Amino acid sequence: MKFLLIAVHGLNVHWPGPYGNEWVHTPQLDALAAQSFVFDHHFCTRPTPEGFRESWRSSYVLHELAAAGIQTLCIEHTPQSGQSLWTSARQSAKLLANSEHWFACVETAHLLPPWTVNEKAFRQHAELSELESPEAPLTPWADPGVGEHTLTDREWERLRLSFGCLVEDLDRDITLIRKSFFPKGEADDAVTVVTGTYGLPLAEHGHVGPHPTMLFADEVHVPLIVHSAASRRDPRRCAEFTAVDDLYEAVRHAFGLSTGPTLLSPVGFVGRPHVLAERPSPTGSAHYFRGRDWSYSLPAGLPFGDGQLFSQPDDYWEAMNLAHSQPGPVEEIANLFKELEQ
Repeated sequence: MKFLLIAVHGLNVHWPGPYGNEWVHTPQLDALAAQSFVFDHHFCTRPTPEGFRESWRSSYVLHELAAAGIQTLCIEHTPQSGQSLWTSARQSAKLLANSEHWFACVETAHLLPPWTVNEKAFRQHAELSELESPEAPLTPWADPGVGEHTLTDREWERLRLSFGCLVEDLDRDITLIRKSFFPKGEADDAVTVVTGTYGLPLAEHGHVGPHPTMLFADEVHVPLIVHSAASRRDPRRCAEFTAVDDLYEAVRHAFGLSTGPTLLSPVGFVGRPHVLAERPSPTGSAHYFRGRDWSYSLPAGLPFGDGQLFSQPDDYWEAMNLAHSQPGPVEEIANLFKELEQ
């Protein structure tokens, strides 16, 4: 068994083609998703790079794999390393060339600012923009700066197009990574998972990067694409609610360390009724709830019942707070957070 996990910092569901984006070109992800299990409601519960790594450490999955004699490899790539993502993956993959069973996790911060934006790709997108003009051409925004932003329409367009170009670069790199680890193609005992560790907010709620006190869907709702021999035979969209803990169980199951249905076999897999996420901040922890009908964002430092409630899936961008008109759901969600604290 060979298991490749590609974990992308900053990637939420707004950007990949398999999740409905029609202007960012992601042909490689589109092709992968067409032969995969694509989970539409996957959420990160600790939405930071550090939270992702700590979650894996605390799950003890890597320790269990090592104890079972399975070689593990974890790569943390940053653009500032001076080495391309593909080159880092290719060199690391050589360490596993003689292993029959292995688990590899490739983390990348390619989408986190500061950025190197492909000028040619940016111009191609800019020429289709209603805000482009010969007198004032749009230009890439290499470093928008993390923090509070009140953007003009042109600034938002520059930000949007710049990030879209980065996602297109990532699309190409994902295929190159897969070829590095599976130079002869993916056999029946191989699994590839592509997911986001958290999403990078792009001023949807007034901030580039994490909001200082609140969590929203753009930070916690991330893609999850599971590619395997089973998915090639029967690819499907999966509406179940899932979180990173479900991914741990899938890894265990792949290597024979657990039994029962997992993400690798969605036919019998039962998802979660809801997902709870938490991110530390200087004033406490920001909390987020997502269920079928509601999402709820609780600012750091406030009582559990003082958050913002949004109707789902209707209010996709979480713009209309219904907390005052819907006290029943607020109370139920507040009680879930209280139970979590106990």
